[in-house]
Amino acid sequence: MVHSARGWGEHVSADNVENARDYVADRIAETCRGIRVTGTDGCENVAILGWLSERYPEAQLLPRAENGWSRALQVSDLAYCASGLHPLVTRLRIPQFFCDTPDGVDRVFAMAETAMRPNFAWIDQRFAAHQWWYGEQWSIVDAYINWVWFRVTGTKFDASDFPHLARHDKDMNERAAVGRALRIGNEIAAKLEAQGLAVKFTGTGVVGAPSK
Repeated sequence: MVHSARGWGEHVSADNVENARDYVADRIAETCRGIRVTGTDGCENVAILGWLSERYPEAQLLPRAENGWSRALQVSDLAYCASGLHPLVTRLRIPQFFCDTPDGVDRVFAMAETAMRPNFAWIDQRFAAHQWWYGEQWSIVDAYINWVWFRVTGTKFDASDFPHLARHDKDMNERAAVGRALRIGNEIAAKLEAQGLAVKFTGTGVVGAPSK
């Protein structure tokens, strides 16, 4: 639902969240993000986003690939978000999940911050030349990068060195589809909060490393 809230989930409603306790338990127990299509489960963001792009071509989630190599480059871009950026986000957002000592938590954050900065610098340079990742056409790569930005800037990470990423975030939030998806995400978050099932990243009840 977090990914949906940054712009590519338009067919989800708060009413779809049934048996919330089982849903949350399943998400904690699983190690991958999943989707069910015709009774078959599939995992991992790259596979899911690639399938959505092919299933709904009218949505133009990715530019039209002229050949196999063009398609491979698009997969590479999605994989960069999923395996290059996404793991750093979790270490910045929930460093306590990776080390349960006070000094260790700070060190996890510091190392993730050091690793993220050159990535943000490279992306910021790309957005200096173009509005979107692929130039003038919005894509789900923009949505994924914007989710990364949204999560990272929700921590103590100083993002003031990346004005073009900030501009990209502004442009993303002006898209009608993003507004709709954010409202859906907020409805679901409120429903989980009301049931005491919301995942907390700070304060009392913060999510921590799994116990044995």
